[in-house]
Amino acid sequence: MKIRFKFSKKPKQNIKKILKSILLVLVGAIFISTVLISLPLTERISDKVSFNLSTKNKDYWSKEYVVSVNTTDKKELRKIKQIIYKRLRNYGVEKVSIFSDVVSDTDSEFRIVVNTTKDKELVYKLVSNQHSFEIVTRKKDVNFDDTENPYAITMRDNYEDTEWDYNDFRTVYIPKSKLRTSDGGRQFFAIFKPWTNKQSALTSFLKNHKGELLGLDIDSFVYPFQVQDIDKDSINQETITIAVYVETEEEARVTSLLYNSGHIEVPYTLKEEINRETEIISLDYVKLSIGLAISLLASYLYMLIFKYSSKENLLLSLFTTVITLSIYLAYLKLTHIAVDTFLLAIQFILMMIFIKAVSDNQDSDLFVSLILILAFILISLLGTGIMMTFAQGMIALIALAKVSSILTRWYIDNVKKI
Repeated sequence: MKIRFKFSKKPKQNIKKILKSILLVLVGAIFISTVLISLPLTERISDKVSFNLSTKNKDYWSKEYVVSVNTTDKKELRKIKQIIYKRLRNYGVEKVSIFSDVVSDTDSEFRIVVNTTKDKELVYKLVSNQHSFEIVTRKKDVNFDDTENPYAITMRDNYEDTEWDYNDFRTVYIPKSKLRTSDGGRQFFAIFKPWTNKQSALTSFLKNHKGELLGLDIDSFVYPFQVQDIDKDSINQETITIAVYVETEEEARVTSLLYNSGHIEVPYTLKEEINRETEIISLDYVKLSIGLAISLLASYLYMLIFKYSSKENLLLSLFTTVITLSIYLAYLKLTHIAVDTFLLAIQFILMMIFIKAVSDNQDSDLFVSLILILAFILISLLGTGIMMTFAQGMIALIALAKVSSILTRWYIDNVKKI
């Protein structure tokens, strides 16, 4: 007689379900952590990690620069105004106002008013410099090695004119990082690229002066540079490369703006600087956060009570809104990026409306998102400093909202299945 023992089979563990549950817990923890970091005053919890929101309120300053130009021609005045505005706008100055007045038969004045958080010295550099340049050659009868006159190499009177000036170059390219020099050090360099129809003439000019010390005259101050050795049979398209005597990437960027924002051809002189009262629109971050949170919850509660949308749709759009704004705010706090609180308020209100609108109209979601992103790209390219910052923030928020929507939908659907 055979005795058989029956063992009950252990239930198979659903490895996939366990892993998914662990993933949901991790994602939920990340969501909660992000929300906690984004909340006001939570930075006081830890002394080891600083994640308080940095605002621009204390960084703003305002000045009026009075500039004299030796022209009364309306077309020329309009051109100068556009050049100064382009310099300051591309540097990121938040608010710029430029006024022009004819003060005599030959002279006019510009009043350039800035309200910004940008570096004062670099803004001054952009406003005060004409930055008209040309290539010059050394006079043969001048002793540039005279120890009693060390400034001979920088004096414009010691150089001869050439046919090469700012009109002959389409761009002056300054790389963002320093390049290695022959002595092993590192320095910023400006690469002067001529117009296509001038390329062969420039190559011939450099071959004729190979190995010589020439000069770059900028507003009557000469920066010496040496022409590289070029083989006569070389067919390479040559360019002029000159050292830029700045230390930081931001200074190099400002120098690039001076070269490439247009050229002021008439005499241009800074006459006066006047300190002005700073114009700041400041909002209390804590009160703003509380107000936005109350308004968000109140609006969704109202829509739930009066059944303006289904519960599932309201839950999805609410979670998407909270996650989007929390991730964005947590990123600003952790990276210490200074922000304008009033711009932040406008961006968050618009995003609340946007997320709810697209959640109710899924068919047009992609179309609306693309149109808005294109519109904000145009604003960031054509707008002023504040509008550029606002548009760039909105582009980031819209992209973040799309990612948050996908994650939120996945998270809610999987939580329901557990």
